[in-house]
Amino acid sequence: MGGDDTRLAECLLLTEQLARSGAEALYRNGRNGNWGDVRSTAMAISVLRALGEKARSHWIAVPAKWLNRKAVRISRPDGIEGRCWESEVWDSALAISALCRAGVGSYEHLKEDTNWLYQIWEFNRANWHDEPWETAFAVNALLATKLPNWKPVLRAAAEWYINVHAEGRFINSVYTAFLTDMGRTYMLWPYWDREDAPFLERLSAAAQSGLRHLLARDFSQGQLWSNEAWANGYVLFAICKSDGFVVGDNMHMIEACLRWFSDAKSYPTGWADIEDTCSALEALAALYEKVRASLPSHTFPRLATIVQEGVRKPRISVPVVQMEDGDLILVMTPRVRRWLYVALVIAGGITTVAKLRDEIIRWFGALLGGA
Repeated sequence: MGGDDTRLAECLLLTEQLARSGAEALYRNGRNGNWGDVRSTAMAISVLRALGEKARSHWIAVPAKWLNRKAVRISRPDGIEGRCWESEVWDSALAISALCRAGVGSYEHLKEDTNWLYQIWEFNRANWHDEPWETAFAVNALLATKLPNWKPVLRAAAEWYINVHAEGRFINSVYTAFLTDMGRTYMLWPYWDREDAPFLERLSAAAQSGLRHLLARDFSQGQLWSNEAWANGYVLFAICKSDGFVVGDNMHMIEACLRWFSDAKSYPTGWADIEDTCSALEALAALYEKVRASLPSHTFPRLATIVQEGVRKPRISVPVVQMEDGDLILVMTPRVRRWLYVALVIAGGITTVAKLRDEIIRWFGALLGGA
């Protein structure tokens, strides 16, 4: 292994160590079947899926059901009505994205949930509340549903993003990272037509411009784009997912990021809180796979394999009966379902024996009499 490859391998091993310990902290904090609130639980579901957790796993299914139960139907003074989570756009957007990744939620629910987002977009038919943050999350939610009717909304939101970036009005690097990632996620949406090609070219050019802006930072002093793990996580994720990012040309940035995330890590939450931990983990997962792909021989396993085979996971301990909003809820975890099945089988056997009691006695009597 050459000098550059050795340097890459060292980065890969440090990334693995950070991701493993962060994933253990995330699992540990979710042992009650959720991560305390809608936003954190939605982010945790998404990052665990990225780290190889299967949709049918109880680490996805149980939190997803909890998240789905947290949806409420509201009627706002401004006339907006529908099913949503909390009061902010990005809570609902994160929840929709997470449920899509978990494979939970009916088609009708998806239409209803995204319609709430659409009603807000209709106020100016360009974005959500003139806010890059909420607009980026709402766009990701619409893309995650894979429903074909969002083209006008997606185009308008991206055009607004492109214009804001061109005018230099983004106030922090996270907004630029969102634009950079749009250049990737929009290309994955399957409903673009030939007539959309000029728009997609403009978006791709703006995304590459955003990438160059993010990489132009001086990393020699160990400072990243922010002092917060969640923000640096979003930026690093967008960079690593971009086709324009070349590992070999940006080793100083990669090493600065690993030092920063290593120094910022805390126990027992991973990083500062669940949101920071989720953002950091998703970024580290993207970085690991980018570095791994740049090595000439793929001697390193995928990070998802490492996490699923090597990380200690506590057993989810969810009360069978919970009180939510004044209602008693029966929570059917996989373990509860297994015990319920066993109990039903035993009860069925006892019932059958009771019904056949007289026949059994006669059968035994005849058997003994014959003997």
